[in-house]
Amino acid sequence: MQEFAAEHDLQVLAHNLQAAQLAHRFTDEQDGQILWVLDSKDEAQVREVLNVFLRQPDKIFPVAEIKPGMSLAIPSFRSTPLTYILLALGVIGYCFSFAPFAVRAPLLFFPISLSGSVWPAAWHYWVATSEYWRLISPAFLHWSAAHIIFNGLALVDFGGRLERQLPRGVYLGLFLFTAIVSNVGQFTFVPQTNFGGLSGALFGFFGCILAIQWLVPKSPLNLPLPFILLSTAMLIAGILGFLDRIIGPMANWAHLTGLAAGFVYGCAVAPFLKRHLEAQQPQPTNAAHKK
Repeated sequence: MQEFAAEHDLQVLAHNLQAAQLAHRFTDEQDGQILWVLDSKDEAQVREVLNVFLRQPDKIFPVAEIKPGMSLAIPSFRSTPLTYILLALGVIGYCFSFAPFAVRAPLLFFPISLSGSVWPAAWHYWVATSEYWRLISPAFLHWSAAHIIFNGLALVDFGGRLERQLPRGVYLGLFLFTAIVSNVGQFTFVPQTNFGGLSGALFGFFGCILAIQWLVPKSPLNLPLPFILLSTAMLIAGILGFLDRIIGPMANWAHLTGLAAGFVYGCAVAPFLKRHLEAQQPQPTNAAHKK
């Protein structure tokens, strides 16, 4: 462990850690400041960057030299495998939009168009056939290139942020919960069967991040204000029908119910995440940082 005085300038170290996309934060202590590693999987890489800094305090490493093959904006498959698997399933679902109806029908929420009282018929159908995968499969269906591109970009961003900070099981649970709730919500309020897309779960991711940002202010999941405003504007634009001409008919009830489900999930997860961050503090990598 290496300690630094409070007046020691470690801006180069902070820059290199940020460039390497290594989750960390600095806290003020009585005799200096402490660098906390927020993800135990990153500890070895953080120490590597720290050791380079101790030998050459003025050396600024490019991203490729610290973490080869990693982009500043796009997380790697190694750090967010579930996110990229979900993205691949979404792309496959987009390919199904070119297939005959009989091919994509098994992935629809319910295979028969209905109006009026939809739930008794749907529930009886699922019980009779055991086709419960229909609760989740519509999340992977996409009806246009713009649809999968918009959702894919949001998935890599929101999903990447969450997967790097949450246990993989908790992250997968978030996706399944918000996807199912958003599909159920859309089908309940708009009894149509030919809907799909990751956006219901993505608004769930957004809601989860907002809840954690509110309840765990020290979490690195905090979204910049422009991201929050843009996501809110997209939600409102969809409700008002402005995006229908670009992406196609929007499943607005999926977005609203997914957002609510994600916020509830985030409120449930936040206490555990807070304790997890606190539990990491007794084994810090010590360093001072002057802003």
